[in-house]
Amino acid sequence: MSNIIPLPIKKLFMTINPQKKCPFCNGLSQCKAYSEKPCWCNNVEIPSSLIELLPAHEKDKSCICLSCINAYKNNREQFKADFLN
Repeated sequence: MSNIIPLPIKKLFMTINPQKKCPFCNGLSQCKAYSEKPCWCNNVEIPSSLIELLPAHEKDKSCICLSCINAYKNNREQFKADFLN
């Protein structure tokens, strides 16, 4: 099984998060779902293990910002300590 979230799933996340807020840091996700331009996440691998950390009410409804994706990739344990406690 791949750890990469397929593009159609990413698009689903983006289209149902009108606030465009990251569920981890509450910053802007820079979502382009409502834009004619392609979203930045089309070129980023989002680990499925990061998606699994989302609270149940946020799953399939939130865009994770690039900063949080990179922080998770760089140090998963530190990310969890910073954003899940």
